[in-house]
Amino acid sequence: MKKTIVFGVVFCLSANLALVSAEKENKCEKESYENIYQNIIVLESPMLGFIDGKSFGMNESTFGLLLQVRREVRKRLFGIPTQSGRVGIYTLNGKQYCLIELTKMESENEAEYYSKKSYLEKNRSKYTPAEYQSELAKIEEKYQKTKDSLAKILHEAKEDFLQLSAGYRDSAKGMKGPLLMLIQEFCDKKGLKDCFLLTWGETKEEEEDNNLRRKVQTFKVFTQFCEDLAGFLEAMARACPKAKGMFLEMVRSAKLQKEAQRANK
Repeated sequence: MKKTIVFGVVFCLSANLALVSAEKENKCEKESYENIYQNIIVLESPMLGFIDGKSFGMNESTFGLLLQVRREVRKRLFGIPTQSGRVGIYTLNGKQYCLIELTKMESENEAEYYSKKSYLEKNRSKYTPAEYQSELAKIEEKYQKTKDSLAKILHEAKEDFLQLSAGYRDSAKGMKGPLLMLIQEFCDKKGLKDCFLLTWGETKEEEEDNNLRRKVQTFKVFTQFCEDLAGFLEAMARACPKAKGMFLEMVRSAKLQKEAQRANK
């Protein structure tokens, strides 16, 4: 019983920290990233009335988990704020990268590969057959080495995401239908016609993990999914005032309980 109380207090305080620091974190975003959140999406589906503040829908616990997932996804997208700037959580060749940076690296690797191959082919007459094959092998080796390194990090990033979102997804089981309607509304209002967020929303709950592992094969797709998901969770938080009120009350009660426990020691 004591462990349950302690866990509840820790969860509430952690979630409260996510809520309080959300506005501060928004101000820390680099200007080049702000376009992702410029257009605020307002969800208006009547379905919100059936889930907001309901024990089987968006309640205080689900709301807290939603905030935590959104916060963790944003850390992976942009990095963790430090005094010297944001630092990514993914390590590649001894350096730290965020998803935005890894996506750029992936794109640059592809562009460099095809550019060098094209140049080599146009100037093929300047090389002997042996020299041509040697230069081509160097281009292929450099491209494949970077691609393999990025593929390894992408696998780790996907597994990390599935783990960090497991609690929220478990709490949302049984709400697949309503959530899909809200995801569709979000995608329509944001102009997302072909995105993995919608594909994932349409996936059966028991197939979500394998669907992500199988269909997301590039950082471009994964990063876009995380951006869209963070935006959707933000829209959901704004659209559920009852759940937010319940969550804040839960946090307040947890703080009072913790203070009472300290006073009795």
